[in-house]
Amino acid sequence: REFIGENCAIDMLNNLPNKKKIMLIAHNANYDCRFLLKHLSYEKPIVKSGRFLSVDSMFYRYCDKQQPISIKIKDSCKIIQMPLKDFGKSFKLDVHKEVMPYKIYTKENIDRVYIPILEAVQHINDKDTETLINNIDKWGCRGEGHKFNYFNILKYSSEYCRLDCTVLHKGYNIFADWMLEYTGLDIDDYITIQSLASDYKLKEGCYDGVLMFSGVVQHYISNCIVGGRCMTNSNKMYHVTRKIADFDACSLYPSAMFRMLGYLVGKPKILNNTQLNYNFLKNQDGYFIRVKITKVGKSRQFPLMSKYNENGVRVFTNEMVNETIYIDKTSLEDLIKFQSVDFEVIDGYYFNEGRNDQIKITIKHLYDLRKRLKKDKNPAQVVIKLLMNSMYGKTILKPVETDTVVVPEWRFEKYINYNYNFIQSCIKVGDRYYVKKIKCILNHYNYVQCGVEILSMSKRIMNEVMFSAEDLDLKIYYQ
Repeated sequence: REFIGENCAIDMLNNLPNKKKIMLIAHNANYDCRFLLKHLSYEKPIVKSGRFLSVDSMFYRYCDKQQPISIKIKDSCKIIQMPLKDFGKSFKLDVHKEVMPYKIYTKENIDRVYIPILEAVQHINDKDTETLINNIDKWGCRGEGHKFNYFNILKYSSEYCRLDCTVLHKGYNIFADWMLEYTGLDIDDYITIQSLASDYKLKEGCYDGVLMFSGVVQHYISNCIVGGRCMTNSNKMYHVTRKIADFDACSLYPSAMFRMLGYLVGKPKILNNTQLNYNFLKNQDGYFIRVKITKVGKSRQFPLMSKYNENGVRVFTNEMVNETIYIDKTSLEDLIKFQSVDFEVIDGYYFNEGRNDQIKITIKHLYDLRKRLKKDKNPAQVVIKLLMNSMYGKTILKPVETDTVVVPEWRFEKYINYNYNFIQSCIKVGDRYYVKKIKCILNHYNYVQCGVEILSMSKRIMNEVMFSAEDLDLKIYYQ
């Protein structure tokens, strides 16, 4: 169905099928849902970094006040993490995303309807010019007579949007079928691919015996999270004129999951005074500790340790004597091996109840499956790739510190009176307020210990290559 004009949003909602529950899917729903929100009631949005991930709401038809529709607006971009233009190739579709000169769609031009083709060509890539002109003729958008070099931009956008919806519809359904076949999970039940990947690991038994943490324990262990090094050799500037090779690790996080011994099982124990030494720690299954560096025996071109400078920027440096850092077992072993550090243990947690190694089996199965699908030129391999790459992120998900609540204008004053202690900001949009409330982070749980160890093992894979090169006097310029 197609709806055009200033009332297109409400016209579309009023013409939805007569069902109790409906899911509306858009690739980048953050844009689309803003046209619909003012017509919906009791909205419960999930917002992250100012973007709508999904919205649960009710819609009351103008013709029948007693039969509301429960509407969920979903962003397919968060579950199928690729641009819509890649759907045709990835899912072997008989349609694909077309060329659109977005910038010509101003209010003035829409009133004019017919726009010179040359004007539209200026707003697209040169390689797309031929496609645009072919589309204008194929879709019957070209003007007649003295307007032969003009085209109907409303008719063009109408056909473009129809094809966009067809591409999303077919791609989404194919992706859903593949995911159901290979994981047994329905993407309609998930907002993000990371949530689906996390549930797949749960389903496969990867988290059996592995605990989730919140509060003080989670906060302490999360101090061990350090992103990858992003630096030039020794933090100096280079002008390289000779040819250099570019190395890229294949499936780095999945490789780290396969190489690690498994996820730590059971509860963490607090180190007592007699256990604050490496002789005790090296015999434990895992640990997350705070140490003071007393000696750096070997300086490196790409140091493993880092600290924040006066500008709040993390700098990897060898100048770490008397500095305090948080670190896990894998990273500390690498520090000892590659930089010969001495240290004092200040405090920390240790685990001694073994490991669940199911993640090794699960990730190997997925890796081999993708390899086989890729060899057979089966486009379903893209699903497995997305799944593998999404298995790490949810483990160290940061707590959502705010919640967005939509409050009608007539209820706003009463809502403020009851909730003023928790309100961070309010924005009025039309006849309702979008209220950002502070959320209790003690209710946030994650598998932070798993995420830290995956990150550290992925760094070990890089360290072995980079320090081998340095020891052989092979120059690496940046990472």
